[in-house]
Amino acid sequence: MSFDDLLAVVAMAVLASQHDEATAQRAAGTLPSAWFFGAFAGFAAGKAFLPAGATSLTLLALGILVAAGRRLPMALVTALAAAVGLVHGLLNGASLAAGRHDGMALAGIVGAVLVVATLIVFPGLRLNATGARIALRVAGSWIAAIGLLYLGWAWSGRL
Repeated sequence: MSFDDLLAVVAMAVLASQHDEATAQRAAGTLPSAWFFGAFAGFAAGKAFLPAGATSLTLLALGILVAAGRRLPMALVTALAAAVGLVHGLLNGASLAAGRHDGMALAGIVGAVLVVATLIVFPGLRLNATGARIALRVAGSWIAAIGLLYLGWAWSGRL
């Protein structure tokens, strides 16, 4: 699991925690499930059908949404969690296959996604202080900036 993968999990979990409990629970369950299916598909195919720079777009989009702080419909948050999980999982699975790792590495990554998402979503739901919400939105702007940086690196061929 790379830094951009971990950052995507954090961003998705923060986005989910900005919503009601039912939306957050659904997103927290959808993310690792989609990650598993994406990783399994990438592992089975032995290659990703996406460029490595696709992760920068997920970081950029999630960062902007977190920074905006707007409530989105449950279906959209769930779809975002599924898309993030599939994209990052597909790339993880393909890199695991290329490195000739076994399925236990895949299970470890999915387990880590589940734990990190859960550890951020549920305490995040309890943040009611205005200062804490502002801090999360500022973190979202930094995630978007990192996504933009990754996009520039991917475009220049350094990623």
